[in-house]
Formats: sequence, C-alpha cells, structure tokens
Amino acid sequence: MVRRVGETSSVTIESVAVQVTYEEIPLDQIVLDPNNPRLRELVKARPKPPSPKELRELILKLNGVDEHRRSIRDNGGLVEPIYVWNDGRVDNRVAEGNCRAAIYMDLKEHHKAACWNKIPAYRLPPTTTPRQVAVLQGTFHVMGKTTWGALEKAAHLSFMHTELKLDAETIARVLGWSVKAVEHEMLVYDTMHKSHLPPDKFSHFDEFFKIRKLTEYREDPANVREFVGLVASGALPNGRDVRKFAEITVNTKAMAALKLGKQDGLKKALEVVGHDDPAVESSVFRAIKKTTEKLKKLTRSDMEKIRKQPKKQEAILELVAALNEVAAQSGFKLK
Repeated sequence: MVRRVGETSSVTIESVAVQVTYEEIPLDQIVLDPNNPRLRELVKARPKPPSPKELRELILKLNGVDEHRRSIRDNGGLVEPIYVWNDGRVDNRVAEGNCRAAIYMDLKEHHKAACWNKIPAYRLPPTTTPRQVAVLQGTFHVMGKTTWGALEKAAHLSFMHTELKLDAETIARVLGWSVKAVEHEMLVYDTMHKSHLPPDKFSHFDEFFKIRKLTEYREDPANVREFVGLVASGALPNGRDVRKFAEITVNTKAMAALKLGKQDGLKKALEVVGHDDPAVESSVFRAIKKTTEKLKKLTRSDMEKIRKQPKKQEAILELVAALNEVAAQSGFKLK
C-alpha cells in the first residue's frame, strides 16, 4: 500500500472515527513509552527509570522481537506504521508500535542504511486522551490479531481499571470481551501483583482462579495467602500443577505432605491422594475413570447399535480382555 506524507485516514476508537495523519518521522525524534503494557512490569522492577537506550534494550529482549526484527530487516521497512502522539509531556511518544520503533533504532545503529533514518507513523490528533490510547492498544493486542501474552493482557486490563478508572463493564464493551472474562483477568493480575511474585508465576494464578474445584477454597483469604506461599516456596513448580492442587486441598494428609515436602512435596501429596483416587496421579486411571463414566451413560439406542454392529462388539471384547490381563498380572480376579 502506497502512503503519502500528509495523507489522512481514520482509526476507530470506541465507535468514534479518529483522524490520523501519515508522516515519516526522523528516528531520533521518536520517544519510546516506558508505560507500554509490555514494558510496565519490567520498568517497575528496576531500581531507577531506564535511559532511552536501556528501554530499547528491554524491548529487544522481549519474546518474539528477534523474529520481528528479521522480518522488518528483510522487508526493508514496516508493513504497518507505528502510532505516535503528544502525551502532554513529550511529542512523538509511541502510542502503538514500541517494538517496531526499537527495532528501527537497532537496525539504524547496526546497518547505517538510509531506509532506517525515518520511520512511517500515524500521528494521533492533539485531542487524544490516555483512555483512547489504552483502548487503541487493547484493540490491537488484547482482542486483535497480534496479541500480547496472557500476563500483558491482564496487566493492561488492570491498568485501564486502576489508572484510567474504567469499570469492568466499560472495558468489556470497548474491547469486545465478556464482563466475566475481564473480571477474571483483573483478579488474577491483581492477586499476583500483590503477592510480589515474578511474572513467570502468572499461569499459577490464572489456573488458581479458573478451576471450579477451588471455588470454595478461594473464598477464604487465608487460603489465598496459603496458595501464594506454596507458589513462592516452589511446592507447585508449574502452572499446570495447580490443577492437581485442587485435589490436594480436600485431603488433610496430602496438604501436610505438600507443605512439609519442599521440592518433592507435590509428589508426596499426590501419592497420598492417589490411595483414595488413582486418577489424580495417573493419566491411565484418569482415562479408565472417564471410560467407566461414559459406559454407565450408554443409552438403549447405544446398546441396540452394539447388538447389531460386530465391530463395536469386538471393541468391547478387546477392552474386557485387556482388563482381564491387567487383573491377572496384578494378582486379582475380576468378578
């Protein structure tokens, strides 16, 4: 698509067509945004605000940026311009496209080609508000085709709520999400943020607030604190381990094993639970349990089909033979 400097077009923000102007801005006039959703947590974790060069380096280390850099380098430029605005403090602040701007800066420094001296950009009008910028970012990366990671999405929704004072209903409406999904993401992020645990623990909290079996457990704030402590201690190494944790919480002995076992606490806890429900610690027994449940739900119509179709009879006979073999090898007889 050929664009001309000074040409105007529009971008829709909250159902309003906002006019933007196409420019090719000298790269040394572009200001990266430390408050960008992908950078916000990284910047907060630093002892002091990063310099422009340090901010650029933070961006270049983000997941997926290397691949994006190769694509821009090989293409000799951008397919989609960045968006810039005047945020009331500085002009040419990047509203959308921090990664692309940082890549341009890096390519200019290392390749010296003239094509990296100016960057294509859409300039937002002077009346643009922080709310509009946040919605624009959300449109591109929360519900758009180039999405952020789960943590970055949740952090952005929380920012819109806490900093811009938008309620869950408004956020859901402007981003095309359900209110329930927005509330879930904000709850997950806020709980993790208050726990002071690192970003790589986000999946633990996402699972924790997602699993229905933990609903009653979560109702007690002391239990939430207990969960945070277990995650911090390494008792639940991976986010997927929280699914197993749901079974452990209803077993007093298993919870004790989890707390006292340190690094191997999860294994010991699951061994305790496994005595009562083998499906908890074994994928084979989970499959057996599911199969048993489905067999109990067969209808008369299903039975009639089995009676008339030899292949289905063969499948059942194979299952019976396999069960007999397991029983024989294990030293007991099927009734």
